[in-house]
Amino acid sequence: MRVSVQPPHEGPDHRPLTYDEIAANARLIEDVGFNGIWKGHHVPVPGDPQRSMPDPLIHLMLAGMATERVELGTCIYCVPLGNAAELAQRVYTMQAFVPGRFTFGVGTGSQAMEYEHAGLEWKKRFSRLDSHMAYIRSIYETKPSEHVEKMFTREGAWSSAVEQPKFVGQTAPMQLGMPRTILGAWLSEPQLRRAVAQYDGWMGSGGPGTHYGGWPVVVRDSIKRYRDMGGKRAMLTTVMVDLSAPEADLEPDGSFHLVCGPKSAAERLNMLQEFGYDDVILSLVSAHGHGAAEDFTRERLEEIRSLVPLDDSDYH
Repeated sequence: MRVSVQPPHEGPDHRPLTYDEIAANARLIEDVGFNGIWKGHHVPVPGDPQRSMPDPLIHLMLAGMATERVELGTCIYCVPLGNAAELAQRVYTMQAFVPGRFTFGVGTGSQAMEYEHAGLEWKKRFSRLDSHMAYIRSIYETKPSEHVEKMFTREGAWSSAVEQPKFVGQTAPMQLGMPRTILGAWLSEPQLRRAVAQYDGWMGSGGPGTHYGGWPVVVRDSIKRYRDMGGKRAMLTTVMVDLSAPEADLEPDGSFHLVCGPKSAAERLNMLQEFGYDDVILSLVSAHGHGAAEDFTRERLEEIRSLVPLDDSDYH
């Protein structure tokens, strides 16, 4: 099982990290032997520090410039909260600057408040996700749109001083190809089917167990449903880790986490492998809070990395 990390995006007192700090964290993750760097996404909400994080795509771009091997992904990007055309360009830009390493983990998000603040309807989030993703996919298609065909072939559309393109529609996105896409979902059968039919994988979450009958339902039963439908890559994100906590059992009606001693954490990671997960994405927590920059040390990362045998298998 591949093991990846969500690095911090802020320093003390919610100060955004500098490029040097982001690059140093990225190089540390790669050097210790983790498989990937992943970042979540929220839109800013006035006065809410948890939703005032910098753009994850820019963070990943900076991390990509400082590394050579690790996968770079979003877990998840709340696609319906943005503009489809603007997001398509930014996704293509990631694919251009870190070719082959970017994975676009997408979903609707679970925060109705963010939609309200963005002036969007919460009940339309799934239809917006589908339409936005259709637009993003379209820029990688080899057949130009009808409008482009007419623009390039209409008599007088181009000045005689400008040579007509020899091949209409041979764009840079088409040459690069669509990045891998992963659909983030919990228990929804329609969403799991979408992940199988329209995406390169599915991403569950270790966090919402307390709201959906406990972690066995969210973590164990969801992947079984997904595999039974013919699903391929299966990932689990939002798995909190703090190995300084005492050894303890998981609460059956709670979330799936690694806030426990190393022995219990290793057993839980082995459990995920037995369930059939290909990847787990960890988020460091401590008394300093979730993802605190002061906790992101080599010693802590090496201890976490030692819990699972190194997996160098390709993430493609």
